[in-house]
Amino acid sequence: MKRFLVNSIVVIGLLIPLAAVALNRLSIGEAIKNNLVNCKLKASGAIPDSLSRRSGYLVSMTIQSLTTEPLEIIFESGRRFMCNDSSSQNLILTEERLVTITHGNQVPYQFMAYCINKRKVSPNYKSYTIGTMAQGLLLKAAQFLGVKKIRSKATPTAIWAITNNSPIEEVKGRTNFETRLVRNYLYGITGRQRPPRSKEPLSYPSVNLSGELRWNMPNNGKVYLYVLDSNNNRLGCLLNNQSYQKGIQYYTFHFLDDALLPSQTYRLLLVKDNLPLKELAVRSKEEL
Repeated sequence: MKRFLVNSIVVIGLLIPLAAVALNRLSIGEAIKNNLVNCKLKASGAIPDSLSRRSGYLVSMTIQSLTTEPLEIIFESGRRFMCNDSSSQNLILTEERLVTITHGNQVPYQFMAYCINKRKVSPNYKSYTIGTMAQGLLLKAAQFLGVKKIRSKATPTAIWAITNNSPIEEVKGRTNFETRLVRNYLYGITGRQRPPRSKEPLSYPSVNLSGELRWNMPNNGKVYLYVLDSNNNRLGCLLNNQSYQKGIQYYTFHFLDDALLPSQTYRLLLVKDNLPLKELAVRSKEEL
């Protein structure tokens, strides 16, 4: 197997919000088809430290207008960039960008995109052309990653789960939340069977216990609030030696833990002076 890098391209330059209103706006595919622009792309061989956490890989592009009218070119989420060397990785854009150019101008830009082909070599110093839009699950995945602004190793591994049938469990984001978000989306669109929750809890929606506990403090003092399962195993401590005044008290809780199972009943046990003060049964539920 050839060695590969987790790569991406970052678009820097005249980028403006997509919500901006402008004339002569069209996709890069339409612009090339109608001979309105000329594009040249080449991958660089360096990964800046500022992009390393994004799995960044820079590709430089020059785009030139061939018309007398000013143009706003949309680089769409799901647009592919094809390497002229078939042994190197092709790339895909996840976050849409808008580039403004005027007649005769030839301006450099840098794009962030992500590798499509897991087992191909890195595109160091290779030339690229603008490719067609992705289709099907690959397009859906690219658009999802763009909307959610996933800019980490979760992005290429999610793409490879579609293009190379890589295990979805290989997807790992910057946080457990990001990992869980991307994995659950991929399981949803691919219909693949998930591994057991006990082995891969991040391949399932998170499970929580939420609600409000109300109790009467007989006097000033300190309390503990434990989360217990059906076998009285302690899963967590929500209040740890917390002081409360005499009288009616309220506590809003939201407990997340990978040990929780969905649609199960758990107990909250409030303890004061080593004696049970209040007990509450809570039904668990899934969330993302």
